[in-house]
Amino acid sequence: KDMSDSSGSESEEETKKPKKKAVKKVAKKRAADSSSDESSESEDEKAASKGKNKKEEEKKAAKKTKKAKKEDSSSDEDSDDAGDKAGKRKAHTPKKEEEAPKKKRRGEDGEAAAAASADPELLSAAEWRKVHEVTVSGGDCPPPCQRFEDAGLNPELISMVKNAGFTTPSAIQAQGWPVLNAGKDLIAVAKTGSGKTCGFLFPAFMLIRKSVSLTPRRGDGPVAVCLAPTRELAVQIEAECTKFGQASKIASACVYGGMPKGPQIRSCMFGIHIIIGTPGRFNDLLALTNPPVIPLDRVQYLVLDEADRMLDMGFEPQIKKILEAFPKDKPYQSVMFTATWPKAVQSLASTYLKNPIQVSIGAGAQRLTVNKDIEQIMYSVPNNDKVDKMLEVFRSIKSPEDASVI
Repeated sequence: KDMSDSSGSESEEETKKPKKKAVKKVAKKRAADSSSDESSESEDEKAASKGKNKKEEEKKAAKKTKKAKKEDSSSDEDSDDAGDKAGKRKAHTPKKEEEAPKKKRRGEDGEAAAAASADPELLSAAEWRKVHEVTVSGGDCPPPCQRFEDAGLNPELISMVKNAGFTTPSAIQAQGWPVLNAGKDLIAVAKTGSGKTCGFLFPAFMLIRKSVSLTPRRGDGPVAVCLAPTRELAVQIEAECTKFGQASKIASACVYGGMPKGPQIRSCMFGIHIIIGTPGRFNDLLALTNPPVIPLDRVQYLVLDEADRMLDMGFEPQIKKILEAFPKDKPYQSVMFTATWPKAVQSLASTYLKNPIQVSIGAGAQRLTVNKDIEQIMYSVPNNDKVDKMLEVFRSIKSPEDASVI
């Protein structure tokens, strides 16, 4: 039994030995596989980390290149803008001269006028005068100001003018303002309705703002004197002066016959910058000297509006009397507006104006012509039918609020 047991145990041990060897081999293989897997995984991780690092480096490099490009482009743009600005400053006046002949090639005054109103800088002084039928004489005349911004007006006045619907100055304003702003005397031959009221008021505003206080004291006389032939015209000028003068803080008064003197005297003595009036009432108030109602010691600017009508109505002696009351030792600027240019007006101008520049608007400004902006209808009827025809015309007016009967 012992022998059999020992032999049996030996046989079992012998059989177990190869099994243990096989198990060890399998374990070694598994360990080798796992180590190889771990090494492969570590290599994969290393490769992935390397790839990530490369991507991050590429991103950083791309960002740096973008920043460099932006800086280069911005510097180029700045240099281009600076070059463009410098080029524009240098080539500003030549552009006018280069683009001006293009307007000549068009050959149509209507198109050129439309282009001038859209962009006035395109026309030279000579071309602008040709388009607007403006003739100048009497000395070195400044070029016209084709925009309100070029006239030296204060910003408040410019905004008020544009809000009133005016986009560009009229012909008499564009050419008259530079002459008056230069301190020269002016003779303007222009038809009624050409914008002449603002043509002589706005330079007066600018002169007042430069020379005296905008808050006049009691008893301060006018800086500008404007004479008109009729009270209707005087009231119209006063309305324009009040309308646009408030933007420049201008105080004005209007004197004319047919109304009580008391209110007019009080308005004059309160302190004013501009006085507007007819020659008759002006002389009446000028005679009141204790205290003086209209002291003329501050006068620097004189306007004779519709001088031809004032001479026709016999106001020449009264005009001369007013001008003789002006201070002799203090120079003043004179402005004369007239629709015609007869010898009597020429004589008055030669007596009281010093080296004036004459600006004429329209091809027929030197002679009496029909206003093309007004439709005129003539009826030839027997003497007995005049009243009936007049009433018939009145009844034919469709919109009476837009019509004026004189």
